Amino acid sequence: MGKKDKKNLSIIDKELKIDGSISSAGKLIIKGHVTGTIDGDVVIIAADGVVNSSSTKVSSMTIGGHFQGDVTAS
Repeated sequence: MGKKDKKNLSIIDKELKIDGSISSAGKLIIKGHVTGTIDGDVVIIAADGVVNSSSTKVSSMTIGGHFQGDVTAS
């Protein structure tokens, strides 16, 4: 069997609420509620997702839900 290149995938599901800092490598999908800071590669806020962030630093971000705060994307 060959070695496959797998990227990290993290999901904050809709039943989960996080208050604090999140640091993520790979793809982060947010379906729940996040209050705090986010530092990650690819962040996707799903339709059910709610983010209130004082500081968000990402490579790319897709917002399908609610986002309030500051974003730095590179």
